[in-house]
Amino acid sequence: MLSAVRMSLSREEKEHAYTKQRAETKIASLEAQLSRREAEVEEFIAQAGRPTELRTSSTRYDVDLSDSEQDMVRAQAVKENRILEREVLRLEKKV
Repeated sequence: MLSAVRMSLSREEKEHAYTKQRAETKIASLEAQLSRREAEVEEFIAQAGRPTELRTSSTRYDVDLSDSEQDMVRAQAVKENRILEREVLRLEKKV
């Protein structure tokens, strides 16, 4: 009986460790996505105000954004980042 309980406990501990590792990996992935998205938005906005030939990015954005359009892009990025942040927090609470 005691042996069966110990085996069950050991199995549960291994499953918990595996689940925790998966959650931590997911959190790290979401944090990386968030950082990348923030950098892409900032680069897009910075490049949008420059003439095409002066843009430093290997990715050329052939649009020029007005101030209000830049604000809209930032607002959308903030909205999407908050969604990712909530997901990260939710997952961290599970861990």
